[in-house]
Amino acid sequence: MDIILEYMTKNPMAVWVVVGGLFLVVEAAIMGFSSGAFLFLGIGAWATALLLFFGMDLSLQQQFLAFALSTTISVLSLWKIFKRMHSKDSSQNNSSSDMIGLELTMKTAVSTSTPGTISWSGINWQVKLDPSVAKDTTVEAGSSVEVTKVAVGMLTVKPKP
Repeated sequence: MDIILEYMTKNPMAVWVVVGGLFLVVEAAIMGFSSGAFLFLGIGAWATALLLFFGMDLSLQQQFLAFALSTTISVLSLWKIFKRMHSKDSSQNNSSSDMIGLELTMKTAVSTSTPGTISWSGINWQVKLDPSVAKDTTVEAGSSVEVTKVAVGMLTVKPKP
């Protein structure tokens, strides 16, 4: 144990590089880049390592202060970009789904007030009518519909003419 502590005090830059790498591995492997917290901590650790690499002689307290500041700066500067990337992954932005425009056959009837179902690719999907469809419209089972929107477990459709 003394060897590890001695190495850490003599090579703080290497410690910060390893800590930053571990933060990034946790973010990628366990969190799946879903939170960003470990990503920003990893960037902060590597920024601290860079300060040490360029010859700044920092005490342990100064290293932790540099780590905290660089992590905060990375959060403030990259948060909007990170948030924008994640909003593109959500079901709200589904214009690139392969299912949009697909013509399917209704398994059960669907109306503007009652959802129906479609069986596609071995999965029974809940179906609702597109808001552009006139009120009091009912699409009977066996009728063809076109997918206009895809959300988790729910398809929005409109009747095919």
